Amino acid sequence: MAMRIRMTVLALVALPLTGCGVGEYQQRIEQGVKELSSSSVYQKLNPSTPIGDTPVEIRVPQQFEQAPLVDGAPIPESGEPPEPTRVRPLGLEIPGLRLTYEGHVEDSAGGKIPYYLYVSVADKETHARRKADLTARLQALFREVLPEARFDWQQVQVPTPQGGGVDWKYTRLDAEQPFRYIGPEGDVRKVEMPGVLDFYHRVEGDWLVTLIWRLPRSIVGSVELDRWAPMVAGTVKVKSGDAPATPQP
Repeated sequence: MAMRIRMTVLALVALPLTGCGVGEYQQRIEQGVKELSSSSVYQKLNPSTPIGDTPVEIRVPQQFEQAPLVDGAPIPESGEPPEPTRVRPLGLEIPGLRLTYEGHVEDSAGGKIPYYLYVSVADKETHARRKADLTARLQALFREVLPEARFDWQQVQVPTPQGGGVDWKYTRLDAEQPFRYIGPEGDVRKVEMPGVLDFYHRVEGDWLVTLIWRLPRSIVGSVELDRWAPMVAGTVKVKSGDAPATPQP
């Protein structure tokens, strides 16, 4: 069911460490975490969910009302696997892609504008043996469809539910791209729109974790991307006591 998303939660944005002093940035993080705790904003996230068959877990906003899409697995609405362009960002085969969360914002005409969170968990040792840099591989993949894309990775710190912060690599792409728009009568069509791609990348235990948010620029505010994206990244963790799953390249 589509939602009109107008939430009033604290704005806590993942900011690059460059451009302001580390001390000043840390003060903002600590104050933000304190206010987040008092406002119980983390209650608006679902409980921790395993990412595929790995010991890595994540919490996502409750605005993702449906179960995540899995590449090649049937979906309840049709019993058929989702289209590649729906489950993969721009149809690209992302290394370690496990889950795709799909949400919608209803427009003034009653149509549904989509937005996505793609969750990738790849085995660190496999990439180390191949001497592969996953961020470089992602750049090469996206430049196939967005040749003008520039990846300016920055080190950012995001809040965690326990308090404090954790480091991630982050970059944003802003480019015209196709989206799966659902019209008021239920008709599905591809619509080109100015869009945003936010990438978060981190080594978590024995795993390389990549979170990719993709949505039209027109609904960035409605989805509250700059609030939810860093918070979701801060919930990623490896469940203790679990043996690593079968690696996926």
